[in-house]
Amino acid sequence: MEHLNNHTDQSTVTADQTMDLTSTPPSDRTLERVGWMSVGINILLTLLNAILGLLSGSIAVLAEAVHNLVDLIGSVGVVAGLKLSQKKSTDFPYGLYKIENIVALIIALLIFLAGYEISKEAIFSDSISVDVTWYLVTGVVLSIIIPVLFGRYELQMGKRGNSPSLIAAGQEFLMHAFSSGAVLIGLAGQYFGVDLDRWAGLIVVFFILQTGWELSREAIRALLDASLDSETLQKVQAILDSDPLTVQVKSVIGRNAGRYRFLEAEVVVRTHDLEKAETACHRMQETIRQEVPHVERVLIHSSPVVADHIICAMPVTEGGRLLTDCFCHAHSFHLSTINISTGQVGAGSIHENPFLTLEHGKGIQLGKWLVAQKIDLVLTPVEIDGKGLAYVLSDAGVEVRHTSHKQVAAVLTELTQQLLTRSENSGKITTQLCNKEEKTS
Repeated sequence: MEHLNNHTDQSTVTADQTMDLTSTPPSDRTLERVGWMSVGINILLTLLNAILGLLSGSIAVLAEAVHNLVDLIGSVGVVAGLKLSQKKSTDFPYGLYKIENIVALIIALLIFLAGYEISKEAIFSDSISVDVTWYLVTGVVLSIIIPVLFGRYELQMGKRGNSPSLIAAGQEFLMHAFSSGAVLIGLAGQYFGVDLDRWAGLIVVFFILQTGWELSREAIRALLDASLDSETLQKVQAILDSDPLTVQVKSVIGRNAGRYRFLEAEVVVRTHDLEKAETACHRMQETIRQEVPHVERVLIHSSPVVADHIICAMPVTEGGRLLTDCFCHAHSFHLSTINISTGQVGAGSIHENPFLTLEHGKGIQLGKWLVAQKIDLVLTPVEIDGKGLAYVLSDAGVEVRHTSHKQVAAVLTELTQQLLTRSENSGKITTQLCNKEEKTS
């Protein structure tokens, strides 16, 4: 059975890249506003460094101006990407979310181009004496402080919104702290009569290329549908495995598209009832949406369990050999694994009742605990119909049978005989069907 859930109104937050899951994610309008702020900051920094570079003749400062110009082009692309990624089209049923990844890749390519131009200028241009003035130093210091402050803000908003383009732009702003710092070192060298301007320009290039590599790598991974990070997939698997009806999680895969996540899972459930299986799928999807942020689609394939064994539970007295008539007040529970085809009983285990001293809601809590033990069958000498405990077990697909025996060994003997008889009858029916098909053919 397949169950598809498409949900575009995201009200959850990112899990890290690492984020506080209790914070409220920014709206699309807020993310666009951050993008426009980025454009404004880059215009300011481009003009500032260009004017300072032309007045002083510093290669390193002019390199920073080119760096800022590349960032400005990228910031315009970020805003365009944020707008276009939200457009809906019948030609693109899975959305245009990857436009943000394309924008991030374009920014990376522009960064590589800027690095090439700056390095060429630093290596082949004639050496020029730089006039180190107070306004030049002040401007360079401002070109460090402004990107750091805004870059931290943009990176934080990008992570909260899970926007790869804003994250890329924020990281690029933070790189200016290092590149402009190298410029400042170069100016200090010029002030003391040491020609470091050319080397400072090359240091700027190093940081530019490093940023470009990181951005291009992440963008290409997303465009090629690389898997989600292992931490997210493990979290999804834990959610699926914790559902009462889940017997086994066969697979969990996922990918990124822009700021959104697409997930697909295959689970085996403890029921042959399609309605119950569908309800379980809905329940798992809602839990995933609550705990894993920015999930655009969840596709869950569910199949009924074909078991070769069952796990049965019995309420027992303190010794663990006798069944008790007080189910919720039982001292312990005896759990046994039985092979359905052979009737072989595995080594049993005795678990103390963890809710023995609980005054209210004991039955429901006990039922949830038993379900968490992945049991298939409960054998009890006392009727539990009509109680919260019975509803919890029934909802999880756990069968409840009444037994008149008091000794655990006698109960297990009777159960194994029933299983063997059922297995033999099933084998006879299968043989008859095969013989019938042979005669027909």
